[in-house]
Amino acid sequence: ITVSQASGSIAELSTTGTVTITSDGAIGSGATRLELSSGVGTVTVTTTGAGDDVWLQGLGALTLGAITTTGGQVNVTSIGLNTLLTVGGNIGTSNGNVTLQANGGVTVGTGFSVNSGTGTITLFADSAPDGTGTLTLNDNSTVTSSNTTVSAITLKGADLSISTTALNEATVSATGVGGGIRIFNSVGTANIHIGDVGGSGLSLDDVELNRLIDFDTLTIGESGVQSGKITFVTVAHATVTTAAIVANSNSGAGIIEFDDLGMSTALAAGSGAVTLNAGTGGITATTGANTTPEVSTTGTITLNTTNGTVGASVNLIQFVNNQDDVVAS
Repeated sequence: ITVSQASGSIAELSTTGTVTITSDGAIGSGATRLELSSGVGTVTVTTTGAGDDVWLQGLGALTLGAITTTGGQVNVTSIGLNTLLTVGGNIGTSNGNVTLQANGGVTVGTGFSVNSGTGTITLFADSAPDGTGTLTLNDNSTVTSSNTTVSAITLKGADLSISTTALNEATVSATGVGGGIRIFNSVGTANIHIGDVGGSGLSLDDVELNRLIDFDTLTIGESGVQSGKITFVTVAHATVTTAAIVANSNSGAGIIEFDDLGMSTALAAGSGAVTLNAGTGGITATTGANTTPEVSTTGTITLNTTNGTVGASVNLIQFVNNQDDVVAS
């Protein structure tokens, strides 16, 4: 199914009913998406040709039913002021990249899955970006990629909400060897808060963090973009203890902060390597003058800043006894 005009503000399909599309070829293209009117019903798509891509654009809020391809990529965007893109069916492809984004929120509905096979997955809320779109993973929803790069799964938004309902939790899994999960703020100047409940900006508490159940690298903050403060508060990941952790707040005056609350390690990383990249704001501790370490791991700890300090005379960056392999630059 082809579209002759470049993507803009005029729909190719306009209805308040449901839309069902079946094709043995690609649907739209990157420059000429198949555009759907505001108020359209649930959109279901199946492509049967090998590698056939799906390119859709909602001119308002958009709800997706099942989208299935045989190795093609799935790329769907919802435009308009603070519009919502809802996954209301299973999204699946064997090795194509999946990108779902909206100017407002993106929600993976209860019981539905997004599975890219060996492709990557990007779920991007607040693509405007104006700091208002939340990426929500509802009860029993799953996001899975077997891609083997650190960018296997990217979760991006002004905030992130992952269901932690007992026995009905959402899960995010980067199952490929070397596969990673990236947590990015849609607005680089906004803060990221990881760990204990609270904090401004994008916030992910320990219970939500534990719904990231399989990964080899966890990246927090987009390198070269994130300048808002990243704070780790008594973080302990119970389900993955061997993965590498990378934090980037290395744009401008970016700062990475540890807060152990005077009672528990600010970032307990198990055995994975920890790499922290900060800007001129440096790497700091709020309660470094105590007996509680800021970061612990049996792997290598690397602390990088761009003309910023690491700790302070009254608030040192403290490590566990016999901590090996600490590199600071």
